[in-house]
Amino acid sequence: MSKSKKPAGAKAKAKTPNQAIPGAVGGPSTAKGINYQVDFAIEKALSLISRSLCAPLTNWVVRMEPRTTGGGGATQWDLGTEPPKSLFEAKYNPTREDILDWVKRLATAAIDPDGHFVLVHAKGGGTLLPSLEKLIRNAIEAAGDKKWFDDLLAMEPIAESAMLLGMMGADSHFTLQRARIECHPEAGLAEGVDMRAQMLVGERDAKRLVDLLFRTFSQAMTLRVATPVRDLIARIQGEGMTLNVPSKIDPANVPPVVVEAIAALQACPQGVPTDVLAAAVRRPRNELLRAFTGLVQTGALTEKYDVWFVRPIPPVTCAELADLLARALEALLAYCSAHKLDGTWQSQVDNVIALGRRCMSTHPAVVEKVYRPLEKMLKRKGDKHLVLLMSGLAVEAARLAVRTDEEVKAEAQALICGQSWVYQRIGRLTEARAFAERSLELGEHVGWDRNTAYCKKCIGRLKRMEAEQLEIGTERDQLLAESVASLEEGIRRFGVLSGFGSSHAEVGECYSLLARTHLVAGRLDDADQCVTEAENRLTDPNDKDYLDLQILQGDLTVAKGDRARAEDFYELATKPAPHGDSERSEIRARAIYRRGRNRADGGLTGSARKDFEESASIWRDLGEHWTAAGPAWDAILLEENPPANLIAHLANEPPVIRVAAISAYKKRLAACGTTVPSALANQTPEICTQCVDEAGKWVAVNVVNW
Repeated sequence: MSKSKKPAGAKAKAKTPNQAIPGAVGGPSTAKGINYQVDFAIEKALSLISRSLCAPLTNWVVRMEPRTTGGGGATQWDLGTEPPKSLFEAKYNPTREDILDWVKRLATAAIDPDGHFVLVHAKGGGTLLPSLEKLIRNAIEAAGDKKWFDDLLAMEPIAESAMLLGMMGADSHFTLQRARIECHPEAGLAEGVDMRAQMLVGERDAKRLVDLLFRTFSQAMTLRVATPVRDLIARIQGEGMTLNVPSKIDPANVPPVVVEAIAALQACPQGVPTDVLAAAVRRPRNELLRAFTGLVQTGALTEKYDVWFVRPIPPVTCAELADLLARALEALLAYCSAHKLDGTWQSQVDNVIALGRRCMSTHPAVVEKVYRPLEKMLKRKGDKHLVLLMSGLAVEAARLAVRTDEEVKAEAQALICGQSWVYQRIGRLTEARAFAERSLELGEHVGWDRNTAYCKKCIGRLKRMEAEQLEIGTERDQLLAESVASLEEGIRRFGVLSGFGSSHAEVGECYSLLARTHLVAGRLDDADQCVTEAENRLTDPNDKDYLDLQILQGDLTVAKGDRARAEDFYELATKPAPHGDSERSEIRARAIYRRGRNRADGGLTGSARKDFEESASIWRDLGEHWTAAGPAWDAILLEENPPANLIAHLANEPPVIRVAAISAYKKRLAACGTTVPSALANQTPEICTQCVDEAGKWVAVNVVNW
């Protein structure tokens, strides 16, 4: 693994050898997935090695590709460890089928009363994983009481719960008690392996240790052999590496403040800043650092750039652990807010999520606050999955907490600014509007006029977007009329709100959105008037709403037939975005794309194609492959000699499949050199079908399907 030092927020790159694992059966279907499985096995092994050094009488074992028998027959898993007996399935980006397969195996293997079952993933999982996590949480709370479990589910409707519970049978409440779902992002896993290896053998030998474990588990995966951790330790020492054996930590001989700090560190997947720990244990910073001195000398605690890491040791506990973790979560949120400009907040997002989940059942009133301070930072980062996850935590916590006006407001804000925001941007407009309307309803119940104004603005935008998907007709006209009414209501409400007023930028954005609705409806004069109102209020040339307005003015000018002047408006919105600001990058991509459309329609084919390719590249860099496919396809259509038969064959495919199919075709052409078979050159139906099949496989593996 990398030995270079870096700021706490920097991401490490995994250095596991990128090689195929011979004989891997039943594991991930890609090299990336197999390496992720082995990386996870290495991380678990490093943890068990540290524990074995602290407690050498315990015989820990690691098993690759273990098989186990249950009531319904044999099952196979990616990894097994014991004690306690735990079976892991590690999927880099699990599909729905992967998750359902895990549930089936869980039900089969659960007859073993000592077994624990864990699904580990780096990303993905769709909507099925949150439902499973909620079922698991309720099963744990019910503690084996079937009636209590059923009553808890009646209080909290969970999507697809009937199907999931049916797959696990009558004892699902017992089975779920022993199941866990863990998210280990690829970068975090690599950093964890790097840190653990360095703690065990030092920086000089860390890579040698990881390479040794990789070779060991690659072979074990093929042979399905159990590897005692004691044997691993002997093998490591036999290779000439010196293991750092820590003094055994007995909490009885450690100051209570240090025990609390270690408990907080163990609850977090990443290192924790000193100030956060000090706030969690309610001690001055200097006092905490003095208390750490002894454990730093033994190597149990390590500090880098004022961020603390604990050596993998058996879990410690302390009195009032739940209160401690709640204080740590509050301190983390304050830390993220204080560091929103320097980027170090990003290294703490995984900790916020982990603590949020730990505190959900005991301190929901704290967890409901997780989204608001992080909202704008997460959106600028551009990770819609994180926005959805964090806002979902806030919504769930607000529903579990004792309900006051504050809980209702927390839920309403997370629904409109989190859930609805994401679903709008991934094109699931019906769900986006449902979340927005629920937020509106909640806010109005507690008289929260500010939320009502924002909801009216967002609902107005959504109805216009829904109308754009329809053919000209009564339903489309009705949606556009409702869009106008909602946006005009937003203008009125923002205009009388304290802290806003008629000249506020939010009113300007409402007018900009209203102008867009009038443009879609073909009312150019009304759109012009709204643009003027928006211009008077949106005056900051670096603000995203100002840049959106320039794109709107370009589109409006095109509708009037003045392509040359429209070019000037688009140009204003194409300025480079600040580093790390995904929202601004997305606006730039839209401006370049609209400029390309204007140029293409004006006959400027060459420059239009460059614009399409550039906008597609920006969207791909943002992870927006579905959006990028639109301009990428437009660029393909402007190529000098496009594959006409294949293009015609792709007419009914979504753009992302079309683009991937063309890419697959071009790779085949390149592989032929100077001699191209006639079937390939002419794109016969068989060749076209093969390219589409290849495209489908590529998209399934590489593109997140919301």
